[in-house]
Amino acid sequence: MAFTKIFCVLLGFVAVLEADVIGRCNTDNSPPSWLKTAGHGLNDWATIGVPVNKGGSFCLEGNKTEEVVEIFYHINISDTSKTIQTHQIQFDGNLTNDCLNQDPRIHYCIPFCENDQLQLAMIDAALMANGNPNTAAILTFSKFSSPENWAFSVINVNLNANPEARLVIQSFFDPAWCSVYVGMKTFGDPYLFEMQGGVVLR
Repeated sequence: MAFTKIFCVLLGFVAVLEADVIGRCNTDNSPPSWLKTAGHGLNDWATIGVPVNKGGSFCLEGNKTEEVVEIFYHINISDTSKTIQTHQIQFDGNLTNDCLNQDPRIHYCIPFCENDQLQLAMIDAALMANGNPNTAAILTFSKFSSPENWAFSVINVNLNANPEARLVIQSFFDPAWCSVYVGMKTFGDPYLFEMQGGVVLR
């Protein structure tokens, strides 16, 4: 499975970001619990749950032709005293599965998720989606039993992107947030998802 040179940076976050704006989402707005995901080489995505771009807590701006996307979440943090976690991953082609689900169809899986139920729901949804991010988003929402005020995104990473796909993801370990970077091969071609869910302020 060809995941070589796909680059992902994950940053722990309970700190003020530089001011940035997408639609009604402005990271100057308090409290300072904004998370941002951005990247290129991303050829499709889907959202579900809290409506995207309808309020000031969950916003997305992207161009599928140019394969770029940027997403903001204003997370309802459960514990503002948590230590910032910083993670940097350079995937070198090794097959690593650090997730709870050890299904042999999963070739690569990195979770940043305190909520085991949600992590498992995301991975189960990914396995059933056959590379379709909209299907994965819908299945995640239906499998997770406590979706109130949750905003979900699924990003499909282009394994053949030129230049290579790159994601920058701000994340922190909190029950109100879950991120799973998962690649697999089921019935068709291999596919790689970045799956996210967060409790956003309403």
